[in-house]
Amino acid sequence: MFANNLDKIVAGLEALIEDRDDFSRTTAVRAIFRRDPLHAYDRLAPFFARDDIAARAIGKSILKLLAFAPWGSDRNEVRSWLEQDPRWLTLCAELCPDENHGRSATYVLCSAEPASALEALAAVQDKRAPAPVEVTQARGDLVARYRAGDHFGAWRDARAFPAIAGALREEIIALAHETMERVAHNADLISERLQRAGWGTIGPMRTKPEAGDVDTIATIEKMTGAPLPPSLLAFWRVVGGINWVWDWDLDYRPVIEGLPLTRIETDALAIEPCSGVEHLCFDMWEDQKSVIHPDLVGPFDLLLAPDLLTKGNGSGGRGYVIELPFAGADPLFRQDEAKLPFVDYLRDCFNWAGFPHLKYYEDRSAALQFVKAFGAGLEPF
Repeated sequence: MFANNLDKIVAGLEALIEDRDDFSRTTAVRAIFRRDPLHAYDRLAPFFARDDIAARAIGKSILKLLAFAPWGSDRNEVRSWLEQDPRWLTLCAELCPDENHGRSATYVLCSAEPASALEALAAVQDKRAPAPVEVTQARGDLVARYRAGDHFGAWRDARAFPAIAGALREEIIALAHETMERVAHNADLISERLQRAGWGTIGPMRTKPEAGDVDTIATIEKMTGAPLPPSLLAFWRVVGGINWVWDWDLDYRPVIEGLPLTRIETDALAIEPCSGVEHLCFDMWEDQKSVIHPDLVGPFDLLLAPDLLTKGNGSGGRGYVIELPFAGADPLFRQDEAKLPFVDYLRDCFNWAGFPHLKYYEDRSAALQFVKAFGAGLEPF
C-alpha cells in the first residue's frame, strides 16, 4: 500500500513538468531523476530538441537543477546523476553556443568533474561552427544614407556583418556617433520636461561622458578580449548615461499628464554610464576566465540597467545586459525575456517618450497624450 501511494505521489510530481511555475517544473525534474537516474535522460533530453516556449522553459529548469543544486548532499546527488549518465555532459557541451541554454549548460560543465567536462567538450569539438570571418572593407555609404534619413536601412546593413574590423568598423563607429548625437539631444529634451514636471530620480537624469571612461573601456576590452561593439561605444562616448527611474525614497508621488506614477514609472529608460559600470563584475569575469576550458569562458554580462521589477521598487532579477564579446555592429540588449538590438531598444524607448511599457497601458488615449507632450520635437534616429 505504501509503495503504491509513493508511486502515485512521485507520478503526481513528475506531471508538474508542463507547469508554468519554475519551482513546479524543477520539482518534477528532480522527481524524474530520483525515480530512475539512468532513464532520466531519455525522458528529459527530447525537450531540448523542441523549439517552443514550453520546451525552452522545461530545458531551463533541467539545467538549473543540474547547475545550481546547493552544495552538500544535493550537490553530491546531482554529480552522481551526471556520472551515471555521461550523455548529460555531452548534451551540455553541444548546448554551450545555444542562445537559450548556453549559459546554464556552461555552468553544468563547470560544476562537473573537470576530466568528465573536458571529455564531453572534446567529443563535440568537431561539430562546432567556425567563428565568423571578419569583414574589413568599408561600404562607404552608411553615414551618408543615415544623414539623408535612411536610419533603419543603414543600421540594417551595418548589422548584416557578423564580425567587423578595420575600415568597416570605423565606418560603423561613425554611423553610431551620428545616431547617438540624436539620442543625446532627445535625452536632454525629455529630461528637461521631466524635471519641470517634478519627476524625481536618484542622481542626474543624463550623465555626461567622463575622461576616465577611456580607461574603463580599455579594461572591459582587455577582459573580454575584443573591442566594444560600435553602438555601445558611441553611446558611452556621446550620450554617457540616462536614468529616468523613479526615486522611491521620495515622499510624494506625482501624476504627469493624467497618468499615475505606478504606470509611467514602469521600465523607465535607464542605461548605465561607463563611469557607473560596477567594477566588481570585473572580478567575476576574471573568475570566468580561470575555468578549465576556453569554451567555458563567457559570454560576459555587462549590466547596463536594473530589470523591470527593480525599477518598480520590487525584488529584481538578472538586470538588463549586453553579452560581450560581440563581433558585430549592434548587440542585443536583453531585457527580462525580451531582446532587441541596442539601437532598436533605444528607438522603442523614445517612441514612448522614455517609458516603453506605456504601449501596454489600458487607457491608450492617456498614454498617447503623455507621449505627445513629452516626446514632442524628438529627432528620429
